[in-house]
Amino acid sequence: MGAESNLNPDVLMPLLLDCGTNNQKLLDDPFYIGLRQKCRSTEELDDFVDDSIGKALAGLLTEEERNKGMVFLPQSNILWISTQLAVRVAEAFFKSGLACENQPEDIPAWIAAMQYQPIYPTWV
Repeated sequence: MGAESNLNPDVLMPLLLDCGTNNQKLLDDPFYIGLRQKCRSTEELDDFVDDSIGKALAGLLTEEERNKGMVFLPQSNILWISTQLAVRVAEAFFKSGLACENQPEDIPAWIAAMQYQPIYPTWV
């Protein structure tokens, strides 16, 4: 279980969204690597993210999985699931006007280019 919550970390998926900062010192710092824009209210972003991720997750469950009573996706294909969620959340951000970048022509390829690719050497 998580040290500060009642959530089981084995069923959680990390998500990082850089929504900017309201810290002017960071915005003025040439070495700041975050998004250089003022951040919208936490409540507005939380509501939007919760809604878009909930819809994305619901859309990824198959009818068979829903009929089994599953509410979370199986973790056996976590990279594919992470990519699909990121694509759907990005699409929602672009559609809502919350995105600070121009919408790429191919959102899935854009997301995939930024993702960590776990490629491991074969030792056998």
